[in-house]
Amino acid sequence: MSTRSPALAHRGHPRLWAGALSVLALLVIAVIARGPGPIQPAPPSTVHVGDVLHWRAPQGAERLLVAAPGGDALTVYDAASGAPLRRLGSAGRLHFAGIAALARAGSFVFVAERQNHRVQVLSWPALKPVAKVNLGPRAWPTDLRVRQAGAGRYRMEVQVQRLDGAGTRRLHVDWQRQALAAR
Repeated sequence: MSTRSPALAHRGHPRLWAGALSVLALLVIAVIARGPGPIQPAPPSTVHVGDVLHWRAPQGAERLLVAAPGGDALTVYDAASGAPLRRLGSAGRLHFAGIAALARAGSFVFVAERQNHRVQVLSWPALKPVAKVNLGPRAWPTDLRVRQAGAGRYRMEVQVQRLDGAGTRRLHVDWQRQALAAR
């Protein structure tokens, strides 16, 4: 016959309680080490919600070009109403995979893509594909800055994370719009 009380039989194994108590102790230590006062949420700048480009259309309406982080499409919205007007990249000539960043310089939009290891160049504001700049099979873009470096020339600074574990680095890529042949 067991000497254990039936009331104690449902309380679980002693090791389970020891594990739960150690987690609770770590939580208490973390709160004490943090100091007094309420817990503050992380500042909004540390949360990446995607990239947004804003412009005024020729008719005077304001537009937003939005890329969700890691998404596969760009969406154009009416800035006043928030209504989606156009979606780019889910089909047709434009294909995006893991959008990391957007940048605009001159009459072009530059879209850095993680999974495709490239930067796509689109005309602005028509958003038609112009060029694809490959960064190499092991380069995973995480950020992008572009400046105009002369007539039709652009300097891209692309922060990439190396897929082979070599950390992050900045690539400097020069791109020049080629003159289109007259037809």
